[in-house]
Amino acid sequence: MENVARQIRRKGQLVTLRRLTGSGPQSRHDVEVRAAVLAYAPDELAAANTQATRWVRLTDHEIRVMAWPGPPAEDDVVIINQREYTVLAADSRRLTTRETIHVLAVKG
Repeated sequence: MENVARQIRRKGQLVTLRRLTGSGPQSRHDVEVRAAVLAYAPDELAAANTQATRWVRLTDHEIRVMAWPGPPAEDDVVIINQREYTVLAADSRRLTTRETIHVLAVKG
């Protein structure tokens, strides 16, 4: 898994992780992170509309450095190529004492 984290940092796609907080006017917390965006399965909707489920793997490096209110959680948003995806589930696994990898299921 440590090799996966290293590869993500070196070759990962730049995406934005967003969290909205507060009630009424919400505060937006964004952080740009390197991520591996994995295969998706299009889900048929009415007519020709489709939604895609994707797997997004990212490390906590940028989250820690930018003091983003992490770790990623359900209902956060991942912006990939200017398209928003809602986090359906998030699984965080500690790789070392300083490194955590997050695997997100996103849909949008």
